[in-house]
Amino acid sequence: MTKKTVGIIYILVAVLSTVFISGCKSSNVVIAEGITEAELLQLGQDSLDKSNYEAAKQYYQAAIDIFGDNPSSRIISQFEIAHMYIKQEKWELAKPLLENIVSSYEDSELGSQLPAEYKKLAEIDLAKIPE
Repeated sequence: MTKKTVGIIYILVAVLSTVFISGCKSSNVVIAEGITEAELLQLGQDSLDKSNYEAAKQYYQAAIDIFGDNPSSRIISQFEIAHMYIKQEKWELAKPLLENIVSSYEDSELGSQLPAEYKKLAEIDLAKIPE
């Protein structure tokens, strides 16, 4: 084999590896019937820990869709989605979610039902967004 052929093979392997890895990270998750809120949030966190942002977003969105009537679950899931956007520097997607979280705490009735730490976390992430 010539050096040129070997170089082309290396490039093809690199391209195919990238395509394969990208393909593995985009996923349509299957939500089991009867799944609990805690299980969905844990699946989202597990996916986030593996940097599988698409799967994590789908799990957190499912938590909102299924358990969104629970204000705590909704705030936690919204924050995790917004935080993923912050990590990816998708400021325009993160900002409205974070602003919604902070404003939820301003409602005296709703704010008292929400986990206090998520207001502070949302404010910290909002401060990371460039002007």
